[in-house]
Amino acid sequence: MSPLSDSIRQPLVLIIALSITLNVTLWLLVFLLFPTSDAAVLHYSIGIGIDFIGSTRQIYLLPAIGLIVLFGNTLLGITIKNTDIRSAWLLWSIIPPVHLILLGSFFLIWWINQ
Repeated sequence: MSPLSDSIRQPLVLIIALSITLNVTLWLLVFLLFPTSDAAVLHYSIGIGIDFIGSTRQIYLLPAIGLIVLFGNTLLGITIKNTDIRSAWLLWSIIPPVHLILLGSFFLIWWINQ
């Protein structure tokens, strides 16, 4: 596998740095803002109201999913960059929006549990 060229490396480093920052922020928010009680509201429906109560440990899945997407898409993109650069960029560029969606999900769950 050839090393990454500068035209790929610089934007990729920016994307990964942004994604790592968002993921660390999500981990910190989960540890600092979420209550340490045994049960938490994990899903709320407008028509029904609270329809899923689970363990607060399940909140840790949000930043864990972010880490999986970060590592998986980064490694898969690096692996396929020589055969299909557009697919590699698609994998890489989707990482920050996934983290933003996870952050939004966390804030909604946190707001419901207030």
